[in-house]
Amino acid sequence: MEQVIIEALQTITEIKTLFIIATIVIIVDTLSGIIKAFYLKEYNSSINRKGIASKLMWYLLLCLGTAVQVFLNTPLLNMLIIINCVLSEIMSVFENARDCGIELKISEFLGDKEE
Repeated sequence: MEQVIIEALQTITEIKTLFIIATIVIIVDTLSGIIKAFYLKEYNSSINRKGIASKLMWYLLLCLGTAVQVFLNTPLLNMLIIINCVLSEIMSVFENARDCGIELKISEFLGDKEE
């Protein structure tokens, strides 16, 4: 059992795996944001540009974490960045779903609906 846990942790901390996880979550959030904008009939190209800039900043942070991981041989910064990215983007997906009328149990923890 210990060997399985060790192998799982090694796989999770690989650079390629971290980028795949981050990319999937970022794409899902981007798509949910676009769906929300069309659902609310509030699609705006300037807001879209801000969103794209935000996603690109995540990738810059991931590059920074990867550089630290490669040069210092420690995945700590990369893990912190990926955890923050995944949690932030998943919460954004839940907020977008709520704003499209889908009520989830977690909705009560998301704060007020943006006007």
